[in-house]
Amino acid sequence: MSEGRGYKVARKIVLFAVLMVLLPFTTRASDSSRTVAEMGYRVLGNLNMADTVNGNDRCNSTIAKKAVRDATADVYGIPKAKSIVTASGTMGYLVDSRLENLMMAMVKKTRWGIVLKMVPFEQWREGLNQSGNVNDTASIDYCSQHGDSIYLYPIPASVDTIYLIYTTYGPHLWTDTNVVTVPAELYTPIEYMATIKAAVIAGKDDYAAKYMELYKAITRITPE
Repeated sequence: MSEGRGYKVARKIVLFAVLMVLLPFTTRASDSSRTVAEMGYRVLGNLNMADTVNGNDRCNSTIAKKAVRDATADVYGIPKAKSIVTASGTMGYLVDSRLENLMMAMVKKTRWGIVLKMVPFEQWREGLNQSGNVNDTASIDYCSQHGDSIYLYPIPASVDTIYLIYTTYGPHLWTDTNVVTVPAELYTPIEYMATIKAAVIAGKDDYAAKYMELYKAITRITPE
């Protein structure tokens, strides 16, 4: 009889331990599929609204969900930076699958860099046609953005490092049930930025200031 009770207790302990292990993963899976509406409810909750589903007359759920959409665009609009390494005979290089605007491209030299002139893609293609696709070992004269990539002219014939500054576009969110499909690390910045926007509309300056500090702490970027 005592052995039966001991077995049941041991089984409960094992099940509890398994649950504790799996719980964080369950939370992450849920967090990775938040809809616009669900993130809007979190915003109203952050603002300590009496009704975290509907909000109030000054800041309702419609405003909170619009704040989520706007915040998503804002967070994706923050300039990003990366470097690419050229390869001999290769003219085009992927920058980002969500590339929106290539702001700057600089060829890195030993102690200095050369900022490349950016031209329309048609001008880049015309230069390529006139050169007969000949590689040039001397230098890269200019570049162009086309789609998600950068194209260099003349075609590189050596290995160089090019530093890029660019912006990306976020997911197109048109309904409340759209899932905000963003990298996991962007969920909190989007939530905080949406809370800031909704707090301003609600007239809750103290909450706006609080979440601005939280936003700055995790992004180390001060929005304009």
